[in-house]
Amino acid sequence: MKKVLITGWYGTETAGDKAILGEIVFQLKKHNPKIKIFLTSIDIRLSWCTRDEMELDIDYIDINDSVNFLKNNNFCSLIFGGGPLMDSSKIKIIHNLFKVSNEKQMTNVIYGCGVGPIKLRKNKKLISSILKLSDIAFFRDNISQKLAIDLGLNKKKSFQACDPALNYVLRYKQKSDDSLKTNFDKIPILIRKTTKEYGNGL
Repeated sequence: MKKVLITGWYGTETAGDKAILGEIVFQLKKHNPKIKIFLTSIDIRLSWCTRDEMELDIDYIDINDSVNFLKNNNFCSLIFGGGPLMDSSKIKIIHNLFKVSNEKQMTNVIYGCGVGPIKLRKNKKLISSILKLSDIAFFRDNISQKLAIDLGLNKKKSFQACDPALNYVLRYKQKSDDSLKTNFDKIPILIRKTTKEYGNGL
């Protein structure tokens, strides 16, 4: 692959999303150091901070502009990674990205995600369509994989593997342990209130 677009809930920046992004970028660069990576963002200002903090060689596009951006540019692959396929005000945009990608005969990838919570019927239909438009998908737990298949994902395109964030964290730790003078002694985090889709009453 020479040029890819990554989408997900980036620009909200949980520590897990950042680790998943770091792993996706690492694996893509490992296979092609010259690959061009674009990332959709809900809040580009916050994503810029992540790029600087993690020293990521990527470019950003506002998620609200991403469908037209994809239509007007040539990419090899669309990757959904970072956060689960779940109820979100942006899920329709991501669905439209997958439709455009499919029309352009790109490779659609679900990368190490979970599935749910999905409480709204309209979002369930959109997520089902995203899964059906995917060429390959791997999930971080058995329940998510089973739910994805129940929602219409082709079983032959479905796999289960460890959360990609875990591999990133293990490599991050090893780099810290191997260095006498390390820049990894402080990790910025964003703590936010649990959002209503999790329905825990908090």
